[in-house]
Amino acid sequence: NGGKIINVSKIKDSYEDTGGENKEWRDDTVATVYVDFETILKTLLNPVDSVQYERDFIFMIGIGWKLPNSDEWNYKCLKTNEIDLMEEMRILQEMNDIIYDIEQKYGLNMVCHWGHIEKTMYNKTNEMYGNIFKQIKWFDMCEFFKRNYIAIKGAKNYKLKEITNGMYNNSMINVRWDTNCTNGLDTS
Repeated sequence: NGGKIINVSKIKDSYEDTGGENKEWRDDTVATVYVDFETILKTLLNPVDSVQYERDFIFMIGIGWKLPNSDEWNYKCLKTNEIDLMEEMRILQEMNDIIYDIEQKYGLNMVCHWGHIEKTMYNKTNEMYGNIFKQIKWFDMCEFFKRNYIAIKGAKNYKLKEITNGMYNNSMINVRWDTNCTNGLDTS
């Protein structure tokens, strides 16, 4: 609660990915991708053809990326046109195509997300579709913050809204979490 707006004692230069391989968390010579899923809880979904949804439905994917040695931010919002499994599969395939294209052209360090939802939902959904999508090198930024004891002045916990608003309030970023946007349904 002192004068520091961010508390970082020491960031580990590498992390162990899911395959046990040591990776640099920051590598400007290849691309880094950021992914955010918005979902509808399975309990809110109507059964389709008498089939209950066994998991939450991914209706929107935000995907952003920075290319090597560039400060330019690229972003695409992928939305389903209706609540339909084929539509969900379409946006997941489009996300995969974007990631694969970036990886082929520029190399790929990792796909960043905040918390476990994206990785968990992706793996469950991919399994449901018969593992038709490529494996992704996920990197959980929330766990990275926790592991390295990164604290933002004004953020009371590691929820993305708290971190984002703390960074905005301390002039670290120029976007803030809209307080009227309380959940993923408000984003569409």
